[in-house]
Amino acid sequence: MDYLTEIETMLDNLKVFRADIESAKAEKAKIMDEVRASIGYSLWDAKQADAQLFADGIEAKVREMALQLADACAELPERVKVKMFSVIPPYDKASAREWCFANFRPALALDEKTFEKAVKDGNIPPELATVIKEARAQIATKL
Repeated sequence: MDYLTEIETMLDNLKVFRADIESAKAEKAKIMDEVRASIGYSLWDAKQADAQLFADGIEAKVREMALQLADACAELPERVKVKMFSVIPPYDKASAREWCFANFRPALALDEKTFEKAVKDGNIPPELATVIKEARAQIATKL
C-alpha cells in the first residue's frame, strides 16, 4: 500500500472516530441536561448549596472566635489551631515594578507570548531570537 492510499484510509477512519467523539459528547450533554432538570438533582443541589452556606458561616464564626480566644491567651479547643502567616498587604504594583527594574531584576518575569510576538514582528534583535519556518501537517477539521 502506498503512503497516499494509507493516509486516505487513515483519514477515513479519523473521520469516523471524530464523528463518534462528537456523538458521544452530544449524548453525554443531553443526559446531563436531563439529570440536571430532574427533581432529585434539584433537591440535592439545593441541599448542597444550603449546607455549604451554613458550613461557611460556622467556619467563619469558629475562626473569628478562635482568634478572639488566642488574643486573650485563652485555651483553644483541640480541633482548632491559630497559626501565624506572613502576608503582604496590597501595594502599588507599578511602583514596585519600577523599583525592581532598577534594583531587583529576579522579580521580573518575561512575558513570553508578548516577546515572541515582537520577535515575529521583527522588533527584537536577531541575536536574541529569530523566526524560522517549520513544516507541519494539518488535517482538515471537516473530513
